[in-house]
Amino acid sequence: MANGKKRRFVKRRVIDISSSILYLLGLSGIIPFALSIDINSRLENLSLAPVYIIVISLLLMASGIYIQYKFLRDKKIGRTIASIGRMTLIPGLAIILFMIFGTEFLINFVEKMFNPTGAQVLSEYINTTVPRVLFIGIFYASVGTALFFLGRQIKE
Repeated sequence: MANGKKRRFVKRRVIDISSSILYLLGLSGIIPFALSIDINSRLENLSLAPVYIIVISLLLMASGIYIQYKFLRDKKIGRTIASIGRMTLIPGLAIILFMIFGTEFLINFVEKMFNPTGAQVLSEYINTTVPRVLFIGIFYASVGTALFFLGRQIKE
């Protein structure tokens, strides 16, 4: 009997982690989409690249939400919304923390991990994209908080 419970627990954890990864990958894909709009306006030959990015991101997010609802939250919409809110809040807070610590923290990190040339390229990239990424981080944190509390308020 205990072996069956352990197996069921491990199975649910694997499904939970997998669905969370799918959702977070989709959520993370929206950031390159927002940044590729600027690149797309400069280069005409990448006209469909942003469309592919957003479609793949939305499919990943939808599959993560579906798995959460169908297999993990016992088909309870309140639990699913709270879980999605929690997962949306995490990248939003991470982006905001990176912005609080400043771009120097990120540049120093890349310089240690790669090389000074990579840090210079990253510095130029950050200077043009920080306002847009900060807006996305604030949006994710706001939506995640709202979904979390909404999901907790829904009675089932």
